Parts: sequence; C-alpha cells; structure tokens
Amino acid sequence: MKTMSSIIILLLFTTQVHAKGFRVLDELNLTSEQIEKIEKFKVEHKEKRKAMRSSHREYREKMKELFVSGAADAELQKLHETIKSQKGGRADMRLEKMIFLKNVLNKEQRTIYIEKEKKHHKKRRRKE
Repeated sequence: MKTMSSIIILLLFTTQVHAKGFRVLDELNLTSEQIEKIEKFKVEHKEKRKAMRSSHREYREKMKELFVSGAADAELQKLHETIKSQKGGRADMRLEKMIFLKNVLNKEQRTIYIEKEKKHHKKRRRKE
C-alpha cells in the first residue's frame, strides 16, 4: 500500500513538472527528491516573476502618463533607467534558475537539458 501511494505521489509530481519553463525536464528521469526541489523552486520563482510583471506593467503605464502629460525629459529618463534595471532583474532570475538546476541535476541530466533547450528555442524561432 505504501508503495502504491508513493507511485501516485511521484506521478502527481511528474505531471506537474510540465509548467512553462520546465517542460524540458520531463525527459530527464528525475528522482522524487529532484522533483520535490523543482516544484518548490517553481512556486517561489513564479511569485517573483508575477511581481516583476506587475511592476513592469505599472512602469509602462507611468511612462505613458508622463509622455501624455508632457513631463520633463529628465523625469522620463529616470523612469527609463528604472525600467532598464528591472530588465536586468529578469536576467538575474534566469541565472538563478540555471544555478538551481545545475545543483539539482546530475551531469548527464544537465547535458540532456541543454540539448533539449536548444531544440526548444529553435522551434520557437521558426514560429516567429
């Protein structure tokens, strides 16, 4: 009975790894411990991305308001610098994900992950 519940939990976790940005992990034969760590990271990472998108949206709206109101150039430039620094935050999040995966996956899984990511990005470029 304990084995059956373990299998069910494992199946639930493996189906959840399909979330955006982590689909490639499905083919890596992850252990239950790896899946658990990835799920935890995904939840934390999702909240950060959500907050970043929200603030980016607010900055864009503020930029539009400043433009329409005829605000001073210096004010527009200051807001633009803030927006640029936020884009750096997205790069930081990508690095954070890479470091996390490097520490969770073994060498073979990392190699497969990189190959799958390359194929995924080639497919996306063809669609655009």
